[in-house]
Amino acid sequence: MRTFILLLLFMVMISCDDGTDGTVTANVHPPEITLHNETNKPVHYFLIETGTSHLIDLADPCYNFRPNLPANSELTLPYDEIYGFNEEARSAWFSWTDCQGNSGSETIELF
Repeated sequence: MRTFILLLLFMVMISCDDGTDGTVTANVHPPEITLHNETNKPVHYFLIETGTSHLIDLADPCYNFRPNLPANSELTLPYDEIYGFNEEARSAWFSWTDCQGNSGSETIELF
């Protein structure tokens, strides 16, 4: 009986929708990058050239990440809006969060 109750509780937990399903992706189309917010919440993102990333302190990303990317939207940015971008840059670090537990990050090849 205990196993059945635990299994039932687990099934209820995984079926709950907290509204954060989805992710945020970055697609490269040189000399631009397109961010797709596929979540149901606005997210804060940060896009930085990888050689510059060690200069940034992201102790609290909900205050440091700008601008806000609305729910279910997309934004196209030229490479020169990537923090620290220069002609030698080959990759960027992309990170995002909804400040409620849904987040992600990845290194993106620019060329």
